[in-house]
Amino acid sequence: MGKIETIKNAFVVGMVARISAQKSPESFIQIANSLKKKLDCCYFILVGDGELRSKVEKLIDRYRLRNNFLITGWTDEVPKYVALFDVGILTSKWEGFGLVLAEYMAANKPIVAFNSGGIPDVVRNNYNGLLIDYGDIDRFCHAIIEIKNNDKLRKYLVNNGYKSVNEMFNAERVAREHEELYLKLIRSKK
Repeated sequence: MGKIETIKNAFVVGMVARISAQKSPESFIQIANSLKKKLDCCYFILVGDGELRSKVEKLIDRYRLRNNFLITGWTDEVPKYVALFDVGILTSKWEGFGLVLAEYMAANKPIVAFNSGGIPDVVRNNYNGLLIDYGDIDRFCHAIIEIKNNDKLRKYLVNNGYKSVNEMFNAERVAREHEELYLKLIRSKK
């Protein structure tokens, strides 16, 4: 069976992120290692590349995850990979905003992320995603398993995520607010 068939038949946990210290890719590998022991058929995709790639690949090998893990490298096909995810995650130590979270929501993917930096500005815990204290690998895994096993929760998070992203990033609303801001600035200069 090819890698694509393996992915299609598995529960896929994925993350879109630069492979750097900020994104804590080693946390993703620890999560993958723990989930592999708890779930029969799971697969992990890390969409991105970066300076810590060789360190991450060594961890993947150390935990014997090579057959269950794909690192895509830099790609222009991010939506193609996100479409494969059953859960989108973000393991950042700090984050200014976490745009990828909005991308997961727009793609109808449930989210589990560490509660760090600007992430709670996008993800409201137990509403449009699940937030976990940074570094708590066990609770992070539990949250992913809960989404896998609880269809009602998964649908609730996905529906609220899609609603949230459309409210936050509605092009008409953003354009209207920018226009109002510009008009206000122009008026204040007169």
